[in-house]
Amino acid sequence: MFNDATFKAIAKLTFGTSDDRPLWQPSIVGGQPDTIEGKKYFINDAMADIGASAISMLFGDLQKFVIRRVLGTQFYVYREKYMDYLQLGFQAYSRWDSRMLDAGTHPIKVLTHPAS
Repeated sequence: MFNDATFKAIAKLTFGTSDDRPLWQPSIVGGQPDTIEGKKYFINDAMADIGASAISMLFGDLQKFVIRRVLGTQFYVYREKYMDYLQLGFQAYSRWDSRMLDAGTHPIKVLTHPAS
């Protein structure tokens, strides 16, 4: 998992061996994802760009990442507050959390860039 800017940098990389083939491989089969050295990837623009002290890439088994919804979504309607303008106000509130199920296997690795 990485953002678009990191993907652009990765797409330019090659193995640097005699065959000089790229790490990124576009899919030639319909319905199959593009890969980086045979592994699927996900674009997440919330990830940091490549830079000092940044964590710009995650690699591993994201199936061990669990997202939990705490209770349901609470929805509120404010009728009186906006009645001067014949309007209604709405607010929704939802709590979520997440956790990496590690069990000592360390399924996710991160790429952390040096500070300088």
